[in-house]
Amino acid sequence: MPQHTLTRYKVNSLDDSINLMRQAVVLGLNDPSTRELAACTIRGCDDRDDRCEVYAVFEFIKQHVKYVADPRLFDTFATLERTLTMGIGDCDDQSVATCTLLEALGFQTSFRVIQTKGSPTWNHVYALVHLPKRRPTGTFPLDHTLANPKPGIQPPVELIVKYKDFPVLTERMIDGP
Repeated sequence: MPQHTLTRYKVNSLDDSINLMRQAVVLGLNDPSTRELAACTIRGCDDRDDRCEVYAVFEFIKQHVKYVADPRLFDTFATLERTLTMGIGDCDDQSVATCTLLEALGFQTSFRVIQTKGSPTWNHVYALVHLPKRRPTGTFPLDHTLANPKPGIQPPVELIVKYKDFPVLTERMIDGP
């Protein structure tokens, strides 16, 4: 069995976590196989059928990634490739995987971080996709960690103490020629 190391990150703030997740998305987008996988995932969708593409990506991640928490005392952040190879991931890994595939298809995405009742701090993240793809006017939640997850369903509002949205990609993050 190959030897792999697990990197333990010192995360001092929510911004640190979000930046590590963004880096994982950018790494995935720089891999040509990501766009190929995204194209295969939406093969059954009609041209310009945004909703079909979002549902296809959601179902792909749901079928290929089982929710498993990070190792105790570790905070890990995996790329799409690593998450699919392992077949497991926590909420940030599933969010990164979902956003990577959707960004590869031209969608704008965000991470929504929430603090739920009973937690002293931010304790969950899930993906948001901005729809429609061309000139978005709204967001659509994609949370794989819920019981019986479905696109468009998010944790109940009465459980959320506060939330904050972070765009996955910004212009200054992308290196140009």
